[in-house]
Amino acid sequence: MNGDASILREGTGTSGVLEAARTAAGLLAEHEIPHLIVGGIAVQEHGYPRVTIDVDIVVPEVLEAVELLTASLTGPLYRVPEAGDRVEDRRTHTCIDLLPAGGVMKRGCKVPFPKPTKATSDLQIATLEELISLTR
Repeated sequence: MNGDASILREGTGTSGVLEAARTAAGLLAEHEIPHLIVGGIAVQEHGYPRVTIDVDIVVPEVLEAVELLTASLTGPLYRVPEAGDRVEDRRTHTCIDLLPAGGVMKRGCKVPFPKPTKATSDLQIATLEELISLTR
């Protein structure tokens, strides 16, 4: 992990985002679901200072990932009732947004989210090129 990003998260009191991302990645890996971290955490890890308070994770099937991440009623993550694609970490109170691989962020976007290929508990960070392309 990027040392400057860690300092930024500690200095802004947002270290929980990385803990929540690791929790989600570990649970996804247990179910052999590949993931890709995008959004603020990915931007931070590429050396650009940006404060973020949530986690954005691209997965092949959003609903399946939500179900598996929240299957245990006493587990670390629970489903946010108002949002079908969002879970929250019980310990850090960090929201985790699950995004559809091959889908787009919002209407009008032309570049789809990349398709993750690796199911591992290690955080799979989107490349800088992938992040830049998502802003178009």
